[in-house]
Amino acid sequence: MSERKRDYPSGAEKRKIKQKRDEVIKKVPKISSFFQRQDTVSDLDWKDSSEACSSSHIHPEIEESQAHTLSDVHPEIEEPQVNDSDISADNADSDRQNKSYSSAWVNGVSVRSNFTQTILDHEKSQQHISASLSYNNWLQGNTIDTLLKSEIDSKITFWRDVLHRIINVIITLVSCNLPLRGHDSDSGNFMAISRLLSNYDATLKELFLKPKGEINYLSPTIQNEIISLLGTNVRNSIISEIKKAPFLTIILDTTQDLSKIDQLSVVFRYISVTENDDNVPKEIKICESFLGFIAVTDCSAAGLKTVILNLTKEYGIDLTKCRGQGYDGANVMSGVYGGLQTLIKEHAPNADYVHCAAHALNLVLNDAARHVREVSTFFDNLEKIYTFFGNSIKRWAMLSDDSSEKYLITLKKVCPTRWSSRNDALLAVKKNFLLIMKTLYQLNLISNKKDEREECKSIINILESFDFLVLVTFISSLFEIINPVSKALQHDNNDLQKSSILLSNLLNRLCQLRNQNSFNSFLNESKDLAKKWGVTTVFKNSRRKITKRFFDELSQDERISDPESYFKVNVYYCCLDILISQTKERFQSLCNLSSIFEILQPEKLLSSSSEEILNASGKLSAKYSKDISLNLCDQLKALKTCLNSEIKKFIPLKNSLNYC
Repeated sequence: MSERKRDYPSGAEKRKIKQKRDEVIKKVPKISSFFQRQDTVSDLDWKDSSEACSSSHIHPEIEESQAHTLSDVHPEIEEPQVNDSDISADNADSDRQNKSYSSAWVNGVSVRSNFTQTILDHEKSQQHISASLSYNNWLQGNTIDTLLKSEIDSKITFWRDVLHRIINVIITLVSCNLPLRGHDSDSGNFMAISRLLSNYDATLKELFLKPKGEINYLSPTIQNEIISLLGTNVRNSIISEIKKAPFLTIILDTTQDLSKIDQLSVVFRYISVTENDDNVPKEIKICESFLGFIAVTDCSAAGLKTVILNLTKEYGIDLTKCRGQGYDGANVMSGVYGGLQTLIKEHAPNADYVHCAAHALNLVLNDAARHVREVSTFFDNLEKIYTFFGNSIKRWAMLSDDSSEKYLITLKKVCPTRWSSRNDALLAVKKNFLLIMKTLYQLNLISNKKDEREECKSIINILESFDFLVLVTFISSLFEIINPVSKALQHDNNDLQKSSILLSNLLNRLCQLRNQNSFNSFLNESKDLAKKWGVTTVFKNSRRKITKRFFDELSQDERISDPESYFKVNVYYCCLDILISQTKERFQSLCNLSSIFEILQPEKLLSSSSEEILNASGKLSAKYSKDISLNLCDQLKALKTCLNSEIKKFIPLKNSLNYC
């Protein structure tokens, strides 16, 4: 019969366990090692003595006692832990039940009777072992407050890293003009990019692994709050630069949003001066910053003036430093008597109004196209050609996939407000004229749709008319003159003087076209093009309205009966007259302002005499008496001398290059 297995240790096993336990207790440092003679205690620093004890007595003993734990001998005996939580009520109760426990070791021990045995008994107690371990933890910084502080610092670092990544994602999306989210808050660009980055970033990966419902700083509310804080920070930085600027310009415009509320866009153009350590200017930059949208209910000049005054007062911007105003050409903005520019001048007398040159030129061209009926019809026909081919995939494919002809330029849509789009549309029709005609004839023959065939015939009649070809030649020539000027005016390095020169040259070239010789030149060029394209070279003779003559009228109403003369007077001359008159009217203020600063241009300064410099500097000083010193004339003369000496240095270099 097999022997039954015991549920409790045998006597031999108990003796072995007791022997192992006694060995561990013996390895714990004796309490007497913490005591020194009274005469030597005062000579030692407490910190040094504690470090010495921890390094020479407690550390190796504790480590060895932890290495050989009782749990290795028997699973029922647990090893002592290093945490402060081991000093618990349970351990205290077990010590109180031990015969060697005495409250005197807490409140004070007597050294009069059997002190040595008392120390030896206390060294074997759990109270002494736990206290030694706690003391060692304190020396190593493993106290509760230290561990709590370390955990708090770790969380602070983690959430700072999270916010840093969230802010970078928001800045990236905003700089690309992309929305952060759509109609669903759980989807959108922000969450998509954040989840993508979590595959390569440990911080974001840990964030997305958190259970649902915990804080993650990814909600739409947090996104909006971060955007608001970033916007406030940027706005404050811009306002700080504007306050430091010596001069500034206000640029305003209004537009309606989707909720039909007028939004006023506010832009400040100002001078940023960078100084060195000695407060000497080393760099001057012209900055243009958007400050934000303001909802307005009163779009009158007085209402907009109130908005601007409140805005400058709120941000602490000195409006008297304003030296320019930039608005559109509406009477509310640009009116000489009751416009916004006049009301702002009441607070800043030197704030001259200047309309955007590129925008003004676009308005000039639109006026010419709108008031001349034939020119307006011409651009409508260009749009009709684009619409006919663009509304059908089949027709567009026939136009672009013709193997016998090269499709040079894609047909373009005519934009009613952007003049450069008209140039693109006209150029596309002119380059692909023969291919367009060929495609139209093919459609007219093979199409089974009556409406399509009728529209083909209508466009063919338009393209085969000599009036259309003359307008193609004439307006193409106008584009060759005006379009480069329009692009130059939109360049970022453009200034007031360059704009004035470009517009002056444009006006001179337009005036040179208004004569019979120029008209004949266009006419001959159109006839050559008509012969090349197989189009008749005769103007269409349309029926003219005849006004009835009354019995008391002495003169008879004479109408132009010749189609060529009619085109020259009512189309060619009329279009040029509108362009010339509108250019003079819209750019008069810009040219006047440019003439005041003309003397500051190096070319003008070098070619001016002393008397001319004196007059020009006097005019400039009189207008800006608070900004310019009285000795401007002497400074300009000195500058002219310096420029002459610098130019002479380049003359030998230029001559040497001619021989290369």
